[in-house]
Amino acid sequence: MEVAEIPYAVPQKPWATGLGHHRAVVHVAGPAKAVAAEIPWRRRDRDADQKNIVIVDAATGQRVTNVARLSINRERGIVVFEPKTAPGDYFVYFMPFAFQGSWGGCDTAYPKPESTAAADWLAGNSLDAHGAAADIWTGLPKAKVLRIKARLPFDSFYPMEVVATDAEVKRFLEKNPQPYLLFPEDRRNPIRMFDDLPLKWVRSGPSLQFQGEALRNEYYVF
Repeated sequence: MEVAEIPYAVPQKPWATGLGHHRAVVHVAGPAKAVAAEIPWRRRDRDADQKNIVIVDAATGQRVTNVARLSINRERGIVVFEPKTAPGDYFVYFMPFAFQGSWGGCDTAYPKPESTAAADWLAGNSLDAHGAAADIWTGLPKAKVLRIKARLPFDSFYPMEVVATDAEVKRFLEKNPQPYLLFPEDRRNPIRMFDDLPLKWVRSGPSLQFQGEALRNEYYVF
């Protein structure tokens, strides 16, 4: 399945600690008992389904408790939630963790998924196991994914940790059947992944040419 590309950004002011480094910003256009958001986050972690998701109302700062995780993998996540503010924006924190120490790192495992939704809300919106299997969510109002944000520039996955999907890699290799491929990369984009192709490379393709500028007596790394 083709996964859409969403803009990546960093806020002018980092959000408070305690919710991790990464969130998607989605917009709800109008009142609804439940809205669906399909987030093409293109993550490099292979256990995305084992990590918790926290949704926060941007207007009130309150956590949304009626949330259903319908499909979570490294390429995309499909979540349904009850919007209290509509129209309005919501923050979907998809790798939340508690900060430890003054340096703000994480030395524990990511929290496991938790169920906070009320049983009557799930049943009333056909979000039980049967409804999820039948893709009932496709008939719900859709929240629009505006962008994906990192808390600080250092935390950002863009562009070298934004993975190409399996389908994109397959098509790319079919078009480039050589024994090996070369991807020259500028030092501004250090290579961080050794087991995935970044979307940037799949879009640009391999190359036998590279150009960069260096100062006199400078060691130029690429």
